[in-house]
Amino acid sequence: RRWNVSSNKKYIEGISNKTTYFETEILSTEQQYNEYVLTSLRTIWGADSAIIQNKFGAEIHAHFLKEIEKWISKKYILSEENIITLTQKGKAFADAIASDLFIV
Repeated sequence: RRWNVSSNKKYIEGISNKTTYFETEILSTEQQYNEYVLTSLRTIWGADSAIIQNKFGAEIHAHFLKEIEKWISKKYILSEENIITLTQKGKAFADAIASDLFIV
């Protein structure tokens, strides 16, 4: 992923000189998974278990399924047709839920 430099001066100089005006980093598979979980859980569409399986592999998918069980039993997460969403109650615990689902 990439983002613009935080300095307006460097940004303008980069564009003017046709040099790099952004910074980049390569995310590992685990980092990509963590970002997917963090962002998708907060949307009305939720996290798609099939996407996790296909994009991140069986091992990460198994981790995801194992970790969501306790949150489902507490009724903080709904699981319907491979889509995982936060319940109204779960929205207050979005950070804790995402943290539990992360791979560190």
